[in-house]
Amino acid sequence: MPRRSDYRSQAHSLAQVREAVAAHAHAKTISCPLNFTMDIHWQWTRFAQEGIWNRRKAVPALLESLRHWLAYHDVRFFSIAVRECPPSSNEGEHMHLLIHVPSDFQEDFLQHTKDFLRGTKRHQKRALAWDTTYNDGKLAYMLKGSTPPARELLAAMFETEYERNKFLAGTKDKASQGVIYGKRLLISQALGRGARLGSQIGSAHYVRREVPCVAA
Repeated sequence: MPRRSDYRSQAHSLAQVREAVAAHAHAKTISCPLNFTMDIHWQWTRFAQEGIWNRRKAVPALLESLRHWLAYHDVRFFSIAVRECPPSSNEGEHMHLLIHVPSDFQEDFLQHTKDFLRGTKRHQKRALAWDTTYNDGKLAYMLKGSTPPARELLAAMFETEYERNKFLAGTKDKASQGVIYGKRLLISQALGRGARLGSQIGSAHYVRREVPCVAA
């Protein structure tokens, strides 16, 4: 997280959206697609009272828990997370997450997430929505709170004009996703610029460089 306690973000920049799109594409390139999506509403979790204005504790705590769970099952951590706090919402901040989870582990992974979010309390259905995804539409929706140039880049991800117009029209009134204290966009290290560059360098030197989803 940024060191300054007053760091605030109001929208994804064009550079940030480019990074997210590149990370998402890289995951598919190395055959570790971000095939599992979760939407977390903190208001209905055990973190509800831990700073309504700021989720700096809850977000890294959840991501670290998921990373450890996957590592225990010999699966590498590939994810993109987006924090939002729409002005029109009375439920406060929520988070969208795209993550790679092998199909054989998805049921147990979901249960682990529910257990983590509820703590010692009863799990509330409103806390978590999930699905499997195999297209770029979810990523574009997650990044809807972006600057106009960034939204144009997102629209360009769709193959047909119909899909592009549908995305722009469907998110027209959602371009503002509120002020976020700390990072708005979180990309796992394994999908970051350094990891992507290392993969490109390996290819350029004709060295077989594989980045398996399952840890060695």
